[in-house]
Formats: sequence, structure tokens, C-alpha cells
Amino acid sequence: MQSVYLADLDAIHGAAPDWDVYRAMVALGLDLWVDAGIRDERSVVSLLDAGVSTIVAGLESLDGPAALRAVLREAGPSRVVFSLDLKNGVPIVAPGAGWVTSSPADIAEEGIEWGVERILLLDLARVGSGQGLGTLPLVSELRAEQPQLEVSVGGGIGRAEELKAVARAGASAVLLGSALHDGRIKVFDGRALDHSA
Repeated sequence: MQSVYLADLDAIHGAAPDWDVYRAMVALGLDLWVDAGIRDERSVVSLLDAGVSTIVAGLESLDGPAALRAVLREAGPSRVVFSLDLKNGVPIVAPGAGWVTSSPADIAEEGIEWGVERILLLDLARVGSGQGLGTLPLVSELRAEQPQLEVSVGGGIGRAEELKAVARAGASAVLLGSALHDGRIKVFDGRALDHSA
């Protein structure tokens, strides 16, 4: 089954989620990851009812650690990816969210303490840039400390060769958008993540 990550930018900025699009993508048989800008657990049931496989709980949208815990309780840890949203390596935190640290590694550890099993390291400043990932050291650190943790990465991949470095660091998956769209990476190149660790 193919996994597709959908950032519903309208929903992230406060509009209603596009339920019809979600259902249409699920009907195609896709493993659908959706970031709909959830702030707390209140949207979780509707996303699950729409057939969304994985709910992306983004640091930039969540109301704080208590909201993350509530989302994990409502959906179950296996259905939630905690997106550690960064801008040039600095966490993007919702106003008033109440995280006790500004260290990406410490925020990740806090999430893990509350039951996070899956993390997405996403540097939004690098999305579409092709400048390469800036999060590989953090991937390696998290995987060394938490071998069972599923770590996905996104933002900046521009060449197929980079997929081998991502795999060596221990990432489970890579978000690819611009590099696929403009042909710098072919779909079959993504298999390198599975075979080069």
C-alpha cells in the first residue's frame, strides 16, 4: 500500500478540513497521513471516521503537551505521528502551547514520555529547497536513544543519493514532494530507503 502525506493548508490555517478529498484518497486504497492542523483531540474522531490512516499532530498547531496526550489517548499511539515542526532547526510552537523547552530533542523526548511512537522531523524552511535535510543528526540521536521509535523526515531532499544517508541515520520514511514533482528523484529511487541501511 502506498503512503501519502497530505498537509491540508486551509485546515492548518483554521478552515474546515476537506473531508471529500480525504475520503476520495482513502477510496483509492492509500495509506493516508493527514495534517489538518489539529489543536486538540476534538477533531480526531472525525478524521478517523473519514478513513484517515494516520493523524499528523503538528507541533506548530497543537495546544501543548496536554493536547498531544489527549490526541494519543483518543486515536491510539499507532495512529498518530507527532510532527516536530521546525524552521531552520528551531521548533515552531503554537502561541501559548506551554512546551517546557525549545530544544527539538527535548520536545521529542517529552512526546515519547507521553506515548509517542512515531515522529516526523519536518523542517519547513527546507521544504521544496533541495538543500538537503538538516535533521539527520537528530534522527541518529533519537534512534540511538529510542531504537523502537519510528522516525520519518521531510524538508529539503533533492537527490536520490541522499536517501542512503537518511536510511543510514535510521529514518523509517521520507517525505518527498518537490523532488518527485520536478523529476530530480524518480519514484523507484525511494526504494533505496528500504535497502541501504
